[in-house]
Amino acid sequence: MSAATPTQKPDFEELLPLPLAIADAVSGLLTAPHWMGLALHLPLRFEDKASITAMDSLQVGQKVNLLATVVGTEVQYHPRKQLRVWVEDGDTTLLLRWLHFYPGLQQKLSEGSRIQISGQIRQGYGTFEMVHPTVKIAPPGAFDEPNISTNQTAASADAVLEPVYPSTGQLKQGDWHRWMKKLPAACFIDTLPLAQCKKYKLLPWPVALQTLHGQAKPEELYDLNLRTHPAWSRVKVDEMLAQQLLLREYRQQRTQEKASPLKPTKAGLVQKFINQLPFQLTGAQERASKEIFDDLRQPYPMQRLLQGDVGSGKTLVAALACLRAIENGKQAAILAPTEVLASQHHHKLIPLFN
Repeated sequence: MSAATPTQKPDFEELLPLPLAIADAVSGLLTAPHWMGLALHLPLRFEDKASITAMDSLQVGQKVNLLATVVGTEVQYHPRKQLRVWVEDGDTTLLLRWLHFYPGLQQKLSEGSRIQISGQIRQGYGTFEMVHPTVKIAPPGAFDEPNISTNQTAASADAVLEPVYPSTGQLKQGDWHRWMKKLPAACFIDTLPLAQCKKYKLLPWPVALQTLHGQAKPEELYDLNLRTHPAWSRVKVDEMLAQQLLLREYRQQRTQEKASPLKPTKAGLVQKFINQLPFQLTGAQERASKEIFDDLRQPYPMQRLLQGDVGSGKTLVAALACLRAIENGKQAAILAPTEVLASQHHHKLIPLFN
């Protein structure tokens, strides 16, 4: 990263460290303590707190958003201390209860206040109720919504879903929402060419990230929570691409290391071993062995994983690789994760080597 002057933006602004206050608060929650690490702290789920349900159509078990007027409050001390708030909309009344509450909540929910409520409907004593709902003062004009009627929900044209982020008890969702609004523009730069996005029908990166961080519409709730939304697809593609690019980089770095090339020798131990086997190598064993021998001829360390079903002959291929090292004057070892497996390899290979 090049040094930045006061009038010059630094390169890779998205990789700048987070402000100390945010970094301390999110310590242990992010994969990396920079702005892009914060941008990639993606929601667990989304909640629709914009669509409003009419209070005369409530059912037990529903998770709803309501608009109502406070008509009464009291602090009840028996059988346990709790704040009880009655709200109404038209002819329908609902009880809100908090078993744990801060002193200012009762003043906030003074009689006559118009509030927006989010929570789950429960059957109380003779009335519907919500326990520990989320409430906030309704914006001006919220009660003028003409589409709120029986069995209908309504949301304004600019309504968005609310993301719910992985968090701890010390952090509120509002903290995450506030921090995500501070993400620098560099976090939204698309690294894929537009032609590739069109070819594979991918959302542009800025659109995908903005959708996941609070710009999704209520009608997108189902696909977002199932993670089948195009925004999630774009994130998955970028994650896989980043992993593959990182593996490619590691592989290129490994080619800069030095290793002794292991080539066929006049001793021909590998071929002698194959000739005296009481069976023929399978086609898959021959192909795998050839690829391994090609790697061993290189002047840098081999990096290869041999995969195969149980009983497909992987141990024999490993033995051939060991013989190639031995006929070049090197030592070789076969490692096993358990003593039992090591004993099995020993009993199988010793007769063949003899």
